[in-house]
Amino acid sequence: MNIVPNTPISITHRIVPTESGPVESRGGDVFCFKGIPYAAKPVGDLRWRPPQPAPSWTDTRPAHDFGFDPPQAATARTRAPGIDEDCLTLNIWTAAKPSDDNKRPVMVWLYGGSYVSGSASDPRCDGESYARKGVVLVTVNYRVGVLGFMAHPQLTAESEHGSSGNYGLLDVLAALAWIQRNISAFGGDPGRVTLFGVSAGAASISLLLTSPLARGLFQQTIQQSPGAFRPLSSLQEAETAGLKLGADIGDLRRMPMQEIFDKTSLFVPEATWLDHPARIASDPRRMGDPERRTRGLQCGTHHRHAIDRRHECRRR
Repeated sequence: MNIVPNTPISITHRIVPTESGPVESRGGDVFCFKGIPYAAKPVGDLRWRPPQPAPSWTDTRPAHDFGFDPPQAATARTRAPGIDEDCLTLNIWTAAKPSDDNKRPVMVWLYGGSYVSGSASDPRCDGESYARKGVVLVTVNYRVGVLGFMAHPQLTAESEHGSSGNYGLLDVLAALAWIQRNISAFGGDPGRVTLFGVSAGAASISLLLTSPLARGLFQQTIQQSPGAFRPLSSLQEAETAGLKLGADIGDLRRMPMQEIFDKTSLFVPEATWLDHPARIASDPRRMGDPERRTRGLQCGTHHRHAIDRRHECRRR
């Protein structure tokens, strides 16, 4: 097909294979594949566990609608159909016109929200303009609040790493691994992945930069918030906060989602200033050495990644 420059492409739908099954989207110059599961539903016995592989499908899956947001307070900054624990999905914007080598740079957006809110469908992070400029843009939903970051002594005892909490960060790692395995089919280059985010998203990136689990999953980062420098809670402090919700993790896993969500105030720190610890547990085995995180932010390199620290460093 001969493509005339600056003429809208008439393609109306596109099917792309993924490791779980084919997905289909409608579009013209740009396609947005919405609500693609990158992990299994973290419900029931999978609540407060690392993300598990997404189930497979054989029929073509429509990717026309955004997935559910993670449980959080109501917000207007979303295009999701609602909130639900079944929230581990991502969205991909890509141009219809092939690039010369069909390997476009990939940018992955992590939303902010103080680790208690956020949406991969937020209109402010819509990827259409990125795709028109030759970027494959991915936005990722990850667990937040009590369901995403609660630590608990019984969860620590379950873990092969002797740690608990930070399930939202493990979600991001699972999404990044999915991107490495699948983004080529959407025209993206898995060797040119830039991770960027604001507020809690920037702070998450600062942790992933020292995580041994993140090696090879991205090449560059942009951190757009001083939240990246916020101190962490110790595992003991985080477990103590988790015990406020209940002593038995089995009972908590059987508890309805809304009842768990209603306990958020017991979990969130009273003070949220940057010099007060976030309810994120220090987790050296999975997230790396906190001291190395601080030193890396100061000198600008982690795992040989290129780092652009927006806003906070421009004012220093």
